[in-house]
Amino acid sequence: MTSRHESRGKSGRPRRRTRLPKVGDVLQIPLSNGRFAYAHYVHFDPGEGPFVQVFDYVTDAPATVAELEGKPALMQPIRCGINPPVREGRWTIIGALPPPERFTVPTGVVMFRDPSGAPLWFLVRSFHDQEFLGHELPEEYSHLETAGVVNDLGLESRILSRLGQTE
Repeated sequence: MTSRHESRGKSGRPRRRTRLPKVGDVLQIPLSNGRFAYAHYVHFDPGEGPFVQVFDYVTDAPATVAELEGKPALMQPIRCGINPPVREGRWTIIGALPPPERFTVPTGVVMFRDPSGAPLWFLVRSFHDQEFLGHELPEEYSHLETAGVVNDLGLESRILSRLGQTE
């Protein structure tokens, strides 16, 4: 007999619940080039969502959390939907590291287009704190990540792009 919280698969057997990531977990991310990238779930903000810090460390075979300790970041922390790829079994929780003691939502940029198609650039400190920069992105902001939430495939694409690889 199943409890009211247990679901059954097509075979009629109880489905195994996947543990969803918690702040501090380290995720293994398979890339389309057959290699593995790694991200640390560093912060959850109720208004902004989950933030992950991608390590500047890509391997041909799965790595351990111990190998990742002290590795630099590939990019600034980024908002990313992490539950769906873990639930689907594509991303794997391989362990945990302590999250940073203090976390500041990273500043990013975003570009919209006005009705004529002209670009409108904004500096985004949070969803509620944005500043218009103009029709061209000032050079001093060109190093910032695009603000917003990316999905798993978007993050994987950004990782490959940062590594100078394409899918």
